[in-house]
Amino acid sequence: MARSRFERARRVTTAVAALLFICVALLNHPPADRETLNETLEYVGFGLLIVATLGRIWAAAYLSGRKSLELCVTGPYSISRNPLYFFSMLGAIGVAAITESIILIAVVFVLFQTFYAFVIRHEERRLKAIFGEAFEAYRRRVPRLVPWPWLYRDEETILMYTRPFRRVVIDTSAFLWLFLLVEFYEVIENHAGRRLLPALWQLW
Repeated sequence: MARSRFERARRVTTAVAALLFICVALLNHPPADRETLNETLEYVGFGLLIVATLGRIWAAAYLSGRKSLELCVTGPYSISRNPLYFFSMLGAIGVAAITESIILIAVVFVLFQTFYAFVIRHEERRLKAIFGEAFEAYRRRVPRLVPWPWLYRDEETILMYTRPFRRVVIDTSAFLWLFLLVEFYEVIENHAGRRLLPALWQLW
């Protein structure tokens, strides 16, 4: 299914935001006197990236090819109306955490919530127009973003279209590439024994 103009604009906005984030992160120099906290943030970030990657793949398996043809209400969509965005949020926070900056984590969280609140409203208007009362009943029953595990329900088999599923898997790999980029930069920097890029700010 071809992407709508809104979806294309959203992807461009996300790509620009990711590029700006990389620039801010690489030019940041977190305080060196909190080694334990920095290591903890890295471990937490890596853990969130694993959860985000597996979660997005799980959600994509249920949604791929069915987005505008069928209201998906089972699996991850039985506990959250937007599990792809929820796991994307975890991935974004995970990438921010490996920069070892609490301020960047907070900024990423706020920007994600602000931007995707608009995205979700847009998509839910479209779903209501397509599915009517069935979507309204689903909206009343299932939370918007943060999953409620006790609502979980599933089905024996699902129909999955490989092309949109493959697209989500490729998009999801961006989280891991960002992680590898930051970690590779740190390894090179430590090997060189100095900062390769100027430290323009120190975000706690």
